[in-house]
Amino acid sequence: MRLRCSACATQIDGTFALPEILRLEPKEQRLLLDFVLASGSLKKVAAQYGLSYPTIRNRLDDLIAKLQGTKAPAESDRMAILDAIAAGSLSVAEGAKRLREIKD
Repeated sequence: MRLRCSACATQIDGTFALPEILRLEPKEQRLLLDFVLASGSLKKVAAQYGLSYPTIRNRLDDLIAKLQGTKAPAESDRMAILDAIAAGSLSVAEGAKRLREIKD
């Protein structure tokens, strides 16, 4: 891996471990940043994203589980699907299909 400073053009070559947060997907990083910028208010983040509080709570729980190296509980996945159906962003048929695919 090569790291390069854009200000002074100094380069370092080597093998580096990325911090845990940088190993997250860009959408996950954005959620964490938005959460911090909202002073830790899930209610504010939910309003900003136009999603329900439980959906944002589930996403944050999934990130916590991912950072801890554990698998998020299937119940969290189920709730996210049900929230998407309730919000109209997922059809009932597609939601039912996804619910059947969840492994306990």
